[in-house]
Amino acid sequence: MISSNEFELLPVFRLEPSQGLRALILGPVLGAWVLIGLSGSLPLPFKIAAGILCLMLAGFAWRSHWPKQRSAIRAFGPAGLTENRQWWLETQGGRRWQGELTDAVVWPTLIVFSVKTRYRSRGIIVPYDAMPGEAHRRLRRLLLAR
Repeated sequence: MISSNEFELLPVFRLEPSQGLRALILGPVLGAWVLIGLSGSLPLPFKIAAGILCLMLAGFAWRSHWPKQRSAIRAFGPAGLTENRQWWLETQGGRRWQGELTDAVVWPTLIVFSVKTRYRSRGIIVPYDAMPGEAHRRLRRLLLAR
């Protein structure tokens, strides 16, 4: 257990573009395209519609998660040192909002967690190379403690 005092600064985590995140976003789309292409019994119009749907989903995921996009999260952190589970998020466009940490999956190479306000929920994907190693360890430790 790590003790802290009221003068300790709250951590601010900043995301950077990463190869792991690129693979997480584009990998399933490429896999779906291969499966659609290999399925010989599907009619051609269905294959084309499924391919377009895959592209649309990839575009939405890219816009939501790639750190250089306007609506993507660029920085986040806990809103307080207490156990209230409140976190703040800031988008690349400068919009900042706060919500409750609802769930988190923490692995050594990947962290996925979600923050929910009254009206919306936002998932954040943090691969190992999206921030410096010490910051990634600190985030894992912080999420596992809550």
